[in-house]
Amino acid sequence: GLGDVYKRQVLTHVQGLNLAYDKVCIILPNKRAGVFLKKYLSETIDKPVWAPTVFAIEDFFAELSGLEQLDNTALCFELYPVYKNIKKENADPLEEFLKWAPQLIADFSEIDSYLIEGEKLFGNLSQVKELEGWSLGQEELTDFQRQYLDFWYSLGKIYKNYKEQLLNKQKGYQGLIQQIGLNKLDEKTKTFQWEHIVFAGLNA
Repeated sequence: GLGDVYKRQVLTHVQGLNLAYDKVCIILPNKRAGVFLKKYLSETIDKPVWAPTVFAIEDFFAELSGLEQLDNTALCFELYPVYKNIKKENADPLEEFLKWAPQLIADFSEIDSYLIEGEKLFGNLSQVKELEGWSLGQEELTDFQRQYLDFWYSLGKIYKNYKEQLLNKQKGYQGLIQQIGLNKLDEKTKTFQWEHIVFAGLNA
């Protein structure tokens, strides 16, 4: 939870703005921090007022993006038809896919959260994998090596099609929601009802 010093610092900053509380939005690291801050705020107010808007950082990005964040299981089931459509007869069965898909989605999320061009990245990675020893033309590739390289070559397309499918459904994973939220930031700030936004307790 929020320490007393931290809570006092946030509240002192908000009060120092000389704005009505409902004109202030506070962004915190997580929902639990918001619960503690609201409780602390209620203990310092002795008259009816509109409370400030308090968001966990992931909820603030969801507000900006307009996307619904899916849980890991739902994200895997959204990815499987995309993967299977691209890999066709070479696709793993669902039970095998579910063993490694969460890590792939986590990688997609990290790529988007750093605003990296994913398709270009996966194109470069596939070339790196080929250069790791299998593209010198000294001997013919085994079936396993061909399948391995084919998977790396297909990642860019899987990534692109997966994102398009999620966006068409107004859904997303965390990194995609952050990316879309940032892209919409200028547009959204014109409609904000708040006059000041406070970011508190974030380590980056």
